[in-house]
Amino acid sequence: MSVTITLTDDLAKQLSVRAETNQISVEDLALRILNDAMDESDPEWLAHNDRRIFLIDKSFAHQLSKDEAEELQHLQNEADRHLEALDQQMLKDVRHIREVALSVLGSTIHSNLPAGSALPDRCTPLHVGDAAIPWRER
Repeated sequence: MSVTITLTDDLAKQLSVRAETNQISVEDLALRILNDAMDESDPEWLAHNDRRIFLIDKSFAHQLSKDEAEELQHLQNEADRHLEALDQQMLKDVRHIREVALSVLGSTIHSNLPAGSALPDRCTPLHVGDAAIPWRER
């Protein structure tokens, strides 16, 4: 499905600058922003999460009925799936940021290590000022 949205010049410029900073297209950035906004405002998710929080609070004050306990477990599983999807997007974003940082910093990362330093397996240092910050992949 294709939708056309008319933006103000100021908003279009802001999107363009942010997209360039993130090294993605304006379209990809706009889609990401809209997806994030839809996730946050999904009324069904918000209602389920509100009910989940209510049942958690209730479980501290009173014992839940069997049906409530089962409902809470179902809602907890749903929350786990929802947050896992967000985690995956965040990990994707972090990998992208890492790739950009490595491409910008290039070989200076390894050349700035103290003499005789050894890196653990699958670890690349990222230098911020004079400090080396190890980056471990999952």
